[in-house]
Amino acid sequence: MPYKPSLDAPYWLALLGASPLSRQVAKRVVQHWCLQENQPLATLFQLPESELAHGLNLSERDAALLKAVETLVPDQARLLDELARIDVQMLTRVDVAYPETLVERLPEDRLPYLLFYRGNPALLTQPGVCLLGADEPTPQAQGVASRLAETLATDRHHLIGGYAQGVDRTALDVARGNMGRVTMVLPVGIRVFTRVLAALQGDIQAGRLLVLSPYAPDAPLSDAAAAARLTLAAALADALVLVAPSATPSELLIGGEVREPGRGVWIWSGHDDPISAMWREAGAAPFEDADDARAQITALFGARPAELDKDGGSIDDLYGVEPIAFDDADEAIEVLGRSGHVPDALARRLRERDWTDD
Repeated sequence: MPYKPSLDAPYWLALLGASPLSRQVAKRVVQHWCLQENQPLATLFQLPESELAHGLNLSERDAALLKAVETLVPDQARLLDELARIDVQMLTRVDVAYPETLVERLPEDRLPYLLFYRGNPALLTQPGVCLLGADEPTPQAQGVASRLAETLATDRHHLIGGYAQGVDRTALDVARGNMGRVTMVLPVGIRVFTRVLAALQGDIQAGRLLVLSPYAPDAPLSDAAAAARLTLAAALADALVLVAPSATPSELLIGGEVREPGRGVWIWSGHDDPISAMWREAGAAPFEDADDARAQITALFGARPAELDKDGGSIDDLYGVEPIAFDDADEAIEVLGRSGHVPDALARRLRERDWTDD
């Protein structure tokens, strides 16, 4: 069954991706109408321009630009259809699958309100480990990153990264090579990445890979986008592991805040360089080797995901996961839908499930 975006999706794309309205004003509109008032975005355009200006505290010019968004919707609906034909879907800020870790760790003005993706969005519900580091690592650093990524993949941890040159790319490639679960945050539009996606199709079809882009589908690479996607990858993860980092805490984390309840940050440097010293001073804990990092990550999460496959293991053993019990698919979809659009793929999996099992 082909993906069918929600009726609201073209309005989100028109407002945030095609309208000349400033991004700041567009996000303020969404915050008021969709987050505070809990209204579908499409219903906003049923109001006359004067009410838009008064109710949203907009200038006459911005109210006119907002009202004109509706004329852009048909083209954006066609764009979503084009993306669906290459198995690319879109999450909005209010969709149930939108990652809560981003909401918790990023201010609203830094949150991507649209996320384009291909692959398994259920990975966003799993605690993640982000393994980043040097763009040009030494052989020793490369060895530490490779061994740690292999260990984490074997333990069935969910690895998150931006596929940047060096430690980041090594970690994700090693994890994929060991059948690991991987989320990759792109620095470009997802259609720009089409050729690489074709090479990753096996991992995508197996449900082990999620490729995310917070940028317009055809957005080119830029230095700002490359840096921002690493901040996004770090925000998605509950454990951040750095191997000979080349980015400072303030460059990678919003506000440079390392000490956060329920989150672990570890660093390996191999020598006493200024950037590693900054991370340690900010609160990152040192680790000696892959086994040391593995033990500390396991202590943070309370269990290795691979242990849940054994007798007696359960999702309750994982850090930060609070399961909700449902009696049938309709109840599950209804409850999940209260906080946003439930993707068709998720609804289909729920309806196909055998609900007679305990």
